[in-house]
Amino acid sequence: MNFQIFFGFIVVCYICYYLGIVAYDLMVNSKRAASEDDKAQDETVDISDEVREFTPILITRPIIKKQKAAALKRKQTSQMLMTGGIEVERLVPKVEELSQNGEQSELGGLLQDWKETSDKQQDSS
Repeated sequence: MNFQIFFGFIVVCYICYYLGIVAYDLMVNSKRAASEDDKAQDETVDISDEVREFTPILITRPIIKKQKAAALKRKQTSQMLMTGGIEVERLVPKVEELSQNGEQSELGGLLQDWKETSDKQQDSS
């Protein structure tokens, strides 16, 4: 019997609490809406004359030494990455040679070397 009374009291307290929260929110929102209406009635400012006289100014940033160094480093890195690469014009005939001669072609030998290297790396792991 005591548990039912205690539980009922807790439920009634929760209901009263939530009703109080809802009533408070309604009062605060009505006050907030009234204050926003007051703000909306403020005087409007006409700046059309100033807009007509506006002239844009081009602003440029000076290149900082760090930016120059970073750009130079990117350029050097891109050049290093392409060292020893096969250009597209030379790649197509090499692929045709690979399809005809298989592993005896230049590209076939390179592929075989890559395969052997990857097999050695997998064995050592």
